[in-house]
Amino acid sequence: MYAMLLTWDRWQGTRDTGGAVDAPCWHDIESAIRRLDGEVYTMVTISAGEGIYLSIGGGSGQFVVTGSTDNNQTFFTLVDRAQGDVMQQLVAGGQEGDYPARMCVGLETALRAAKRFAMAGERESSLSWELT
Repeated sequence: MYAMLLTWDRWQGTRDTGGAVDAPCWHDIESAIRRLDGEVYTMVTISAGEGIYLSIGGGSGQFVVTGSTDNNQTFFTLVDRAQGDVMQQLVAGGQEGDYPARMCVGLETALRAAKRFAMAGERESSLSWELT
């Protein structure tokens, strides 16, 4: 397993009482992602060292997946090229924001991206990514 740390938020009003697991297994990661509801649980981050991470934000079937694999030198976002730029509202990291529809992916796509990153520290090559 490539992942070294799993963190998540848990909002109680305006206070984040989230948690973390060192050396998470895939079950830990998958459970945290599936728990995202866009209200109380809005962000999961899988870390593999300083500046190497994959974050999944959102909930209720729509997720934004972003990260960096080179110590915060290059950032990337998972995209669904079939979608356009119509704006959608999501809550990620406890904050509501507008995201282009192409940046919002379904649960199974987010899980596939997370699993590849957690296991190998790579972007899933069968998915579309944009550098940001």
